[in-house]
Amino acid sequence: MKLHDLRVGTRLALGFGVVLALLLAIAAIGHWRLQTMGDLISRMHAEGMAKERLASEWHSLTHVNGARTIGVISSADADERRRVEQHIEQASKRIGVIQQQLENMIASDDERALYADIGSRRNTYRQARSAVFAARDGGDAAAALRLTTAQLEPALNAYLAAIDGLKQRQSSHIETLATEAEQQYRTGQTLLHVLSAAALLAGAAFAWWIARSIARPIRRAMRIAQSVAAGDLSTPIAVHSADETGQLMQALKDMSASLSSIVQQVRSGADTIASASGQMAVGSSDLATRTEQQAASLEETANSMHELVAAVKRNALHSHKADQLAQEAADAASQGGAVMTDVVDIMASMNGASRQIVEIIGVIDGIAFQTNILALNAAVEAARAGEQGRGFAVVASEVRSLAQRSAAAAREIKALIDTSVAQVDVGTRRVEQAGATMTNIVSRIGEVTAIMGDITRASQEQSSGIEQVNQSVAAMDQVTQQNAALAEEAATTVASLHEQADQLAHLVSVFKLPDAMRQPTLAIFNGPPAILPEAAAQSGQASRAAKLSY
Repeated sequence: MKLHDLRVGTRLALGFGVVLALLLAIAAIGHWRLQTMGDLISRMHAEGMAKERLASEWHSLTHVNGARTIGVISSADADERRRVEQHIEQASKRIGVIQQQLENMIASDDERALYADIGSRRNTYRQARSAVFAARDGGDAAAALRLTTAQLEPALNAYLAAIDGLKQRQSSHIETLATEAEQQYRTGQTLLHVLSAAALLAGAAFAWWIARSIARPIRRAMRIAQSVAAGDLSTPIAVHSADETGQLMQALKDMSASLSSIVQQVRSGADTIASASGQMAVGSSDLATRTEQQAASLEETANSMHELVAAVKRNALHSHKADQLAQEAADAASQGGAVMTDVVDIMASMNGASRQIVEIIGVIDGIAFQTNILALNAAVEAARAGEQGRGFAVVASEVRSLAQRSAAAAREIKALIDTSVAQVDVGTRRVEQAGATMTNIVSRIGEVTAIMGDITRASQEQSSGIEQVNQSVAAMDQVTQQNAALAEEAATTVASLHEQADQLAHLVSVFKLPDAMRQPTLAIFNGPPAILPEAAAQSGQASRAAKLSY
């Protein structure tokens, strides 16, 4: 396993472990050196200083005893001599104890040789002192003085010199131990300094390595996160380790790939929506145009129906008048047979009535002609209306048939009236033929009455047909209004959809995708949605105008 694949916690534990190990090594070495110095100090105190102290005490006691011995030889006071001798004896006992202690402390051959030499010189000194005391006790003061000078003092000096040699030997040993302790101290200090410097360098190196192994991937992750926050998803993300930072980089890589896929899908969806909204805009524009054309056609149809209604009303009025005239003519013809005396006046009246009938028939003929024309126009408009105008075409055909029948009837009436006028003229000249002619007129008037009844019924049928046509036109107007409303809603919806698609495309345009994921963006169709609401409004206004026109 590579070092950069170690987890961050493991690396930190490793770094702290190395530092702690170095600190432990420093502490162990310091403890070892301190223990060594403690042993040296203990040796120096237990061996050197104790021996030196005992040797110094031995030298001091020996020197004092020597002075006491020389002093007591020349003293004449017996009590003083006994007292001094007691002190000498006490000092000798102490020296024996010191000698025994030193004998137990001696460890080297040199010290044993020195100790043996001191013991030998002590014996010599004690023998010389005993000889001096014996001469003194024998009353030979001169011999005592002579022995003191000749034996005691040289033995004492030799004895003191031997003790001083032991003392110097211990002082030298103490200095050696002190030098060794100082050397151990300096060596330990140097070693601790070296180890401390090594620990400091190792700790700094591990700290730098750990900080670098953590900070560099985090800085890379921060730069990648900043790029993603700025919308740049094209930055390649490389994963170089398997630790937490590597897992973070892998998560950023997966996040960038997921965002790239989402942005690509959103872009594709926005392009698809834009294309679909463009197609819907074209369809809505065509629908608005057709609705406007249908509204215009409906307006023309409404105008034609208005004229047709007026013509039918006039036709009905004239038919009613003609029916009244026919009834009056029938009554007049019935009365003519009984009132032959007034035949001339009646014939004159019939002549005038016939002229009026001719005029009325001319009007009826004109109405029939106009009705025929209007029915023809209505049939044409019904054909243009398609499936919705099929019922209207049937009604228009029936109206046209009735108009043709009315025209034929009008022509027949006109012909009859012309004949009647001629007969009236002939009747004026030929009164004698009045009876036969009157009978003929009555018969003809009956036919006229029947024809006028037919015309009246035809007018009623025309009124019924016109009512159906009005209903059809109303239904067409309602459909047109609904189409206009749907066209307006569709235009508004398409405009909103187009605007949202444009906003969505603008929002995702800030993301920069990798080259492998880039696709050409479809052109946004942004023309018709701005026109459609106006076209739909115009279509609705035209439909409402058509409704108000009739």
